[in-house]
Amino acid sequence: MLEKIPTCRICNKSLPFDSQEEMICTFCKECVETTLQQACLNK
Repeated sequence: MLEKIPTCRICNKSLPFDSQEEMICTFCKECVETTLQQACLNK
């Protein structure tokens, strides 16, 4: 089972349980698109 992390690991943005912003890598959508440039650090 995946652990629910309540905030983005980069910007610390709150990611509520039902958030549409959370990506599987536990980063918010904005950080995935900008900072990470669509790459997951967990690979």
